[in-house]
Amino acid sequence: MLRPLLRHIRRHATDFTRLRAWLAAAACVAVIATVRPACAQETLPTPPLGTPEVVAPGEPEFSDSGSKEMVAEVRIVGNETVPTVKVEGQITTRAGRAFDPSVINRDVRRLANVGWFVDVKAKTVHTPQGRIVVFEVVERPTIRYIEYLGNERISDKGLAKQTLLKIGGSVDPQSVLEGRRKLEEHYRSKGFNDVQVTVLEGSKPTDKGIVYLINEGEPQKITSIRFVGNEFVSSSRLRKAVVKTRKPILWMWKGYVDYDKIQIDVDQLTAYYRAFGFFDARVGRKIDFDDNGRSATLTFVINEGPRYNVRNVRFMGNTKFEAEPLAAQAKVQDGQPFEQSKMTQTADWLQELYGSRGYVFADIKPETVYLDDPGQVDLIYHIDEGKQWRVGRIFVHINGDNPHTRIQTALNRLTLRPGDIMDIRELKASERRLQASSLYHVDAATGQRPKITYKIPEDYDLQMAAAEGELRGQSVAALDAPLEPFKPVPLLPPPGASHLENFAAGLPQIAADRDGTDVHVYCDDYEHYLRWVETEDLAATPGAVMPASYEVPIV
Repeated sequence: MLRPLLRHIRRHATDFTRLRAWLAAAACVAVIATVRPACAQETLPTPPLGTPEVVAPGEPEFSDSGSKEMVAEVRIVGNETVPTVKVEGQITTRAGRAFDPSVINRDVRRLANVGWFVDVKAKTVHTPQGRIVVFEVVERPTIRYIEYLGNERISDKGLAKQTLLKIGGSVDPQSVLEGRRKLEEHYRSKGFNDVQVTVLEGSKPTDKGIVYLINEGEPQKITSIRFVGNEFVSSSRLRKAVVKTRKPILWMWKGYVDYDKIQIDVDQLTAYYRAFGFFDARVGRKIDFDDNGRSATLTFVINEGPRYNVRNVRFMGNTKFEAEPLAAQAKVQDGQPFEQSKMTQTADWLQELYGSRGYVFADIKPETVYLDDPGQVDLIYHIDEGKQWRVGRIFVHINGDNPHTRIQTALNRLTLRPGDIMDIRELKASERRLQASSLYHVDAATGQRPKITYKIPEDYDLQMAAAEGELRGQSVAALDAPLEPFKPVPLLPPPGASHLENFAAGLPQIAADRDGTDVHVYCDDYEHYLRWVETEDLAATPGAVMPASYEVPIV
């Protein structure tokens, strides 16, 4: 059939048409070969429904295996609720790619870590067409139901908030046991100290749900609180000011026997006594229940011990102030009983004293030294004076949506100017004036209010680090250059307030031998601020035309 066709092509075709004819003939041969009956050959078994071959888009499809063995098919076996396509999306083994055991092992580890399965295994089957890779998985059961049995005083919804377990999540025996512990703690906080919680279902990985069996017991409440051994302070004072445990209100609310809170009260009582110099004080507690086990009497047993007196008050590290004037102003004097609150007040006073002289970073640490003599201690204040600082640059940060208050209004309420010696008292007074100005947002509930902070300039830290050799391998060329002198930004006076002091006029320069610290003023405002910012930018631009309603002071 083909021979007459070929002879006809050779006789009548030109060179160009002869080539086309040869190609057409080859196509005819291919068509005839495809329609001829295929010889008997071995075929792959039909993959089960729901497991089609998936080749990732953009990945090469290997048609010629060469010397490498190819993957003929990938099967997922054992998944009941997790879709096969979702599992295949986690693996990189694909049909038509080269068989690589390391890739299969990586896929096994990935499937084991996604949290869907409790066991993952991979098997391979040799076939003439290549390897069949089978991933056998055992699904982690999902929570189909959660039940609480035996709870009468606390609802299922309240218990669910404690366990944080939800239907549809994975059954994790460890989380179920943790939920039991949380349930017991919650019941004990409500006075059910005899509660027992048992896990009926959910402790095994193969369980389908979670069931808690709860034996609540009887609620226990405190009907009386007593103190024994207290001589320094009255029982009513301890009951109201120190102890947090309370009797129930009308026998209905609170007043539960909570052992954790009672232990906190024991610690608070011990700290209270030691704050007044009773360093050997010991506090215990005793709980007596009535016959039915529901009402209890709480008794705190106190052994006060001796009260320690301060033998000497000493100061170490002070070079700017004499020790005698400092000791005269101390709240605790020689021979007086120790009081922690007075010791703290003295430390705060020293901090303010040094801060008012420019030593704003002075560090004051009080220490109590026990002596061999019983009932005697020495009180030592360790002072690290640091350097004296002057006011350097002042930054005003006004937050809020479209703030309208000018920076000038904040600066006019500051009594410190660049070049002045830092004074903590003046900073606090300026902060109070900002809060009382009614120009800025003050919210006592959230603690939002105008505040003033100060810190060492970053360029100073870099220079100190370079001088001490702490910049290892870094260039310090920029640090060798002298710092630019402080130059205040042109500020706009508030309208209608020409009587206020012009902050930018006559500012003293920082002395060459004195370090300056940056002062930051933080305020919150809620109205238009953009217009002033635009004007300030124009003031800093040479040749810019200023609006008629604004005026820039001469600096």
